[in-house]
Amino acid sequence: MVCDATSEYPSVAALLELWPLLTARNIRVVDCTKEARDVLRRASLNELLAPSTWKQLAFFALVKPHGDVLPVRSLYSESGTNIGVNPLVSSAPIWFAGPDLAAAKLLGSTPRVIKAFRLEPEEWQPGMKSIVLGSRRINPQEDFFRAIIEERKKLPETHPHYLLLKIIANSLYGIFAELNKYEYGKNRAKKLKVFSGEHKFTQTKHSVERPGSWHFPPAAALITAGGRLVLAILEKMVDLKGGSYLLTDTDSMLIVASEKGESVPCSGPGGKSTVNAITWRQVEEICAQINRLNPYEKSVVKNMLKIEECNYDRTGNQQQLYGLAVSAKRYVVYGRSGVHKLEIIKPSEHGLGTVYVADKRKRYKPVHCKDQKTDYPRWIAETWEKLLEDHFMSLRAPDNAMVAGKLWFADLPAIMRVCVTTPNVMAALRKRDPGAAKPYNFAQSPILVDAPPNFTLVAPSGKHPEKWLGRDYTEIHSGRTFKLYSNYRGKQLKPQRLSGVIWRHFLHREAKSLGPDGKPCDFRTSGLLQRRPIKAMLPFRFIGKEIERKAQEGEDISVIESTGPIRYEPGKTKNTRAAEPGHILRAQRFGLRLLMRESGVTQHPVERYLAGKRVHPSTRIRISEAVERLERPRK
Repeated sequence: MVCDATSEYPSVAALLELWPLLTARNIRVVDCTKEARDVLRRASLNELLAPSTWKQLAFFALVKPHGDVLPVRSLYSESGTNIGVNPLVSSAPIWFAGPDLAAAKLLGSTPRVIKAFRLEPEEWQPGMKSIVLGSRRINPQEDFFRAIIEERKKLPETHPHYLLLKIIANSLYGIFAELNKYEYGKNRAKKLKVFSGEHKFTQTKHSVERPGSWHFPPAAALITAGGRLVLAILEKMVDLKGGSYLLTDTDSMLIVASEKGESVPCSGPGGKSTVNAITWRQVEEICAQINRLNPYEKSVVKNMLKIEECNYDRTGNQQQLYGLAVSAKRYVVYGRSGVHKLEIIKPSEHGLGTVYVADKRKRYKPVHCKDQKTDYPRWIAETWEKLLEDHFMSLRAPDNAMVAGKLWFADLPAIMRVCVTTPNVMAALRKRDPGAAKPYNFAQSPILVDAPPNFTLVAPSGKHPEKWLGRDYTEIHSGRTFKLYSNYRGKQLKPQRLSGVIWRHFLHREAKSLGPDGKPCDFRTSGLLQRRPIKAMLPFRFIGKEIERKAQEGEDISVIESTGPIRYEPGKTKNTRAAEPGHILRAQRFGLRLLMRESGVTQHPVERYLAGKRVHPSTRIRISEAVERLERPRK
């Protein structure tokens, strides 16, 4: 069953009572160590279902994790860092938001709080005025988060303020975390003061992250932590009923359920071969319990956690749904009519939505589904149909590109369509044709098989695939013009095919979890996954804003521009810096002595390299080359 939290971020912001902080003239930092320890000690499921408890969780605490289940940003794979909720051990203390610590208590043990503080508002900002949105006049002193959701629910979708209220609600987390990246020339580097928890230092950078107009990280951190707490409460409630779930997303959970409840074949930890599907009625009971947290007028917003309309057929009767999850956010929900006929109900666009297919057909809507407002690109629905067919034919066959080859768009070059939102992309396009690019127009960028580093091709958007291979593309950093299949620095600029993108999409591994056997996931892993224990590597690595997550689903320029987050390193000089995390991870597979012998580097620099500390460029190069040699197959 697909369950979704109602406007999750505004809801948790209302529960945490953050509006007075955002409208305060001044903010006071207050020590609350004793209160934080006390509220975490009492943080049972029943306590966390009481709205009065949530206000007490609006704090930040320094804890020393000892296997506590906490959000961990780590290098789960060589492709880069990501965040997962996993057991964490760290010899150095780390700051966390109160809701995350309450979730850790609910899912395991009580975190050890060293010290904690909360922010208290002092006076209202002067000059604030009431505003009319929809049919409601909202005063500065009333909770804005509650007001906009209640008013949106009251308005018909045709009202001119309905979409406005929806946009405001969707942005109420992002604006508090907004950082915009500015690049400065070779001789215009800026000296920055860097703060992270207990750490502070200065560093000179050519890339600077400037906060947006509404930037307020404490609110952003508390809101996202509150969202994770809602999911932890939901996970605990499902677990207490003996159930399981297919996956959780930012604000939703797909619960394994059937009308009468049953055992479902699925490999699990400890040699288990089934998981338990709870009943539809039990899911309804969970939704009713969570509704105790509903911060809105019940007559306006009936449910905090709602059972989505896609669970019902066109007549309003509940239908049995099925799901296939490749990894986090990559999934499909489908229905069955008869033994062999499948109908796609809810196809995830994550990981596929970056690719542009010039599909002029009407967007896809499932026929046997009550929800007729939500639609999807038809080619994505067809992709999931083929992947499901292959899944049932042979779960472990690694040649899934054969299935993608049956699709009419399989041989098209993989092209991303992106919105022109940054000056360097616009300048690159205008070098060829001054009228070719305007702000917020679309451009397209081919996905290359083996792209050179810091090399990105763009061209004005075109809707005719037969012209994509022969046209000129501009490299956004150098401004030079290239054609596909030409050579650059010894590499052929060969575009990927859509079949290859789909094949890799299906084989994507869930690196943040362990398989049923307790081993890291690979593309063959299937069954009930487990949390992956993490041990912090010191010193901590300080990074800026990562690639936009929406770039994984749609037309965002950061997906082609980003060269990774800005890294802030204390004591970094022009010549000394730490190796890339992916390189360190690869080197750690080999013993210290073997790395010393293969690289010719002495023990102390190798140890610094493996620990993520600053080393000389020649040391980085020698160890990296040694790792490449060690990774080659032995003849």
